Amino acid sequence: MMLSHFIRRNAPRLALATALAAASATGAMAQGGHPSTELGIFNDWGAFTTTEDGNKVCFVLSRPQQRLPAELRRGDGYLFVTLRPSEGVTNEVALVMGFPTREEQDAQAVVDNASFSLLTSGENVWMRDPADEPRIVEAFIRGARAEFRVTSGRGNDTTDVYSLRGFTAALRRAQEECG
Repeated sequence: MMLSHFIRRNAPRLALATALAAASATGAMAQGGHPSTELGIFNDWGAFTTTEDGNKVCFVLSRPQQRLPAELRRGDGYLFVTLRPSEGVTNEVALVMGFPTREEQDAQAVVDNASFSLLTSGENVWMRDPADEPRIVEAFIRGARAEFRVTSGRGNDTTDVYSLRGFTAALRRAQEECG
């Protein structure tokens, strides 16, 4: 699949997920009037459901526990794992960084001792190879923390650190709802 097609296809979904995360955090409606329903909070992760184009979507999300360098200003960051049963999509991994990234860079995820290649576009980050999503989700299940290393559009090297406490329980709950 061509990169530009991948980005065009997934950017609206990530924008919706970002809006849903913000809505869930505030109890408000998401962009476009899509309400999200909290399925549960599990330590550092939450599980949610919504509808997109009339189809049920479930996702788990977390916010970074640490953002380095700490002195940089940026918007909220989120790590998502999304399930779209109507499209046969399970465990789609994506991030919102809260700042513009260097376009189409080779960013990196490190989960304990395993490394994964990422791709950026705007404020969004995805797995470079979607075939690696099952591997990184398995690493999330086994791991304690995940680091995402991305260069900002201004050239700053950044690292967002996420706790994986509660990831497995949150994912299980989302899978129960959208399984």
